[in-house]
Amino acid sequence: GEFLALKGQMVFDSGAYCDLGSNVEGALIKLIGPYHIPHIDLKGCRVYTNKIPRGNVRAPSGPHPTFAIESHIDGLARKLGLDPLEVRLKNGVQEGDVTPEGGAIMKGVGLKPTLHAVADYLKRERGPREENRGWGVACGQWGAHVVTGKEGPTSSAWVKINEDGTVVLITGATDNGGGQHGIFAQVVGEILSIPPDSVTVIAADTDCTPYEQGTGGSRTTYRVGNSVRIAAEEARQKLINLASDKFDCPLDNLVLQEGQVFIRSNPEKRMSLAALASASLTSSRGPIIGSGEELREKMLAAQAEVKNEMDGGSYGTHAVQVEVDPKTGLVKVLKYFAAHDVGFALHPENVRGQIEGGVAFGLGYALTEELIIEQGKVQNPNFVDYKLPTILNVPSIESEIVEVPSRFGPFGAKGVGEPPCVPVAPAIANAVFDAIGVRIK
Repeated sequence: GEFLALKGQMVFDSGAYCDLGSNVEGALIKLIGPYHIPHIDLKGCRVYTNKIPRGNVRAPSGPHPTFAIESHIDGLARKLGLDPLEVRLKNGVQEGDVTPEGGAIMKGVGLKPTLHAVADYLKRERGPREENRGWGVACGQWGAHVVTGKEGPTSSAWVKINEDGTVVLITGATDNGGGQHGIFAQVVGEILSIPPDSVTVIAADTDCTPYEQGTGGSRTTYRVGNSVRIAAEEARQKLINLASDKFDCPLDNLVLQEGQVFIRSNPEKRMSLAALASASLTSSRGPIIGSGEELREKMLAAQAEVKNEMDGGSYGTHAVQVEVDPKTGLVKVLKYFAAHDVGFALHPENVRGQIEGGVAFGLGYALTEELIIEQGKVQNPNFVDYKLPTILNVPSIESEIVEVPSRFGPFGAKGVGEPPCVPVAPAIANAVFDAIGVRIK
């Protein structure tokens, strides 16, 4: 049951133009899946076709190769008479594994805890076999491989403390419905020891905000959250420095807690953020504004010291029960469970919303959505004929949060926006095979 080698080939349909750059390499290595396979032989090519140009949508290039490898693993396991879940447990990546294409050592790898969570779920929920009903499992990953030779995305933020003790965060990142701005306010609040509702977020206004590469790739919390964190840490340090002047007290004897700075050895001697911010207006140190440039340089230098190591990415394992109508082929999803390693859940309800929303998104990809193109023309360019899933198609989704901290994300957080939609289609296809013995390719 141990994987020895993988050989794969991918043909990447680019459409009529190649305006978004090559993504063949990034898509091709996803055929490996979240598995330790000693020998890899992958080949990919991009072709022009008489179709609309390709574009990005949630987890671009993730679901397609994942469907291939996860369906294939399921078929192999069944052919050998092995439990598909046990095969994944035996071969799943873990702490210290080396990425096949980059030679980097993976750290903070949370795949196997998600597999154990699914195993526990199936013990509870999977009863006696029922006709035309079946269970399927699949794993998925996002951001787990290194494409070498490319610089990382730029990100920056500013944190300003107002004279009334409130705080303004200025960032170029947009909130496209994932609650990103709320997360940023939480990060600032945690660093400055104030409630998140004391933080005002000014964002995505190119007249006044710093440059940001955009909200995407499940890196907004991971990347922008870090920019926000180090900007807030610089503002915090400026607060402490000013308090040190005012109290004539060493820096290491000062504590910032609940919006006030006080002397550790004499807690009665304290100043609020508002008082310190007001005092900064007449101080030679100037207003309290943090951008985190020096801290960012130190952080990047520290990362360069461990350049042969990388965060293992975001992993998830899904289990689904389906019922198949043998006359019509209609697939009905009865139960769905998704376990995801999110590093650290900064806002657990937000994280669960992302997981459940991602699963619903994946259900559409798996069961109802199809872009029909004939002779270069889209035949269903509307929401009447392009079938998005509705409340009638989405079952109750149970999610479980697994936390294996990232080394670089803020407070250990990892991205969670895209990973949940990646394993949905193969999990359903594997469940269909379990129900009626038909492999959907």
